[in-house]
Amino acid sequence: MSTWQPLARALAGALLLTALVDGVPWTAGFRRAAVASRRAAAAYDRRPRTRRLALRLRCAGISLSPSRWRRAQLLASLPVAAAILVITGSAVAAAGGALSLVRVGGRLLLRLRRRRGADALERAALVVARAIAAEIAGGCGAAVALAGAVGNGVAREDPLAQQILSIGVARIALGEAAGFAFANAIASVVADHGERRGPQSGNGLDRLAVTYAIAAEAGVGTGQALRRLATALEDEQQATDSARARMAEARLVAAAVPALAALVAIALVTSSPTTLQAALTPLGSTLLAACALVATIGVLIVRRLTVTDHR
Repeated sequence: MSTWQPLARALAGALLLTALVDGVPWTAGFRRAAVASRRAAAAYDRRPRTRRLALRLRCAGISLSPSRWRRAQLLASLPVAAAILVITGSAVAAAGGALSLVRVGGRLLLRLRRRRGADALERAALVVARAIAAEIAGGCGAAVALAGAVGNGVAREDPLAQQILSIGVARIALGEAAGFAFANAIASVVADHGERRGPQSGNGLDRLAVTYAIAAEAGVGTGQALRRLATALEDEQQATDSARARMAEARLVAAAVPALAALVAIALVTSSPTTLQAALTPLGSTLLAACALVATIGVLIVRRLTVTDHR
């Protein structure tokens, strides 16, 4: 990486940082600069590669635009850069190291939270099913029940459920059949969160769409069917949460044991010049690399065996 790349990124981030301010009585020049930075941020959000980042943020359940995510990374890199600058005394090393560490940390955070969006969709399916079932139990038809569920107290507390119901009501108002309107609303929300239509992502929403379509066509016993679906979704969610809680300890141990071993090895190697020289020999380097490879494979195997999300 060129030494100018970290400085260029820092300069671009500083320009985008001015987009955070709005409504402050700046002078005309600063106000024009703020408007220009907001336009630059909007242009950055429209880039194809940036759209992929936006999908990853939504999948992680992070309600930030890509430009604001980059600004947050820039702000987080400032104390890291200050610490590196104190240790190394090099501004270039501080800028490059801080930006690299924050970028890697951001990628790791998005990866660790990649299931948050799908989990939110599953919770929304439960909320929507209960809200519609309550309206149908009150004697409403399928289309009227969808409109009434928008104002349901439970649905108002879930943004995704509110979004699904609102889109469905709008499509019905535009002339679509109730079943198709609701299915299309679910499809648009699932696609907006970057989830593929598969056996896991949106599974509860898929079953809800089918049950609601039956309600729209038949209208007989559908309130009870939706209540049974809501109960089944709740049981599945509790089972998944219980499995995750039981597997979390195994995954934590699988990650902590190699990390502690690596820290002990680093302490032993750096504590003695003789040990350090032995570790830098071809044989020592090969043994250390082999140990790291075995530990990594072990961690991956444990994580694979303890997966609770079936895609």
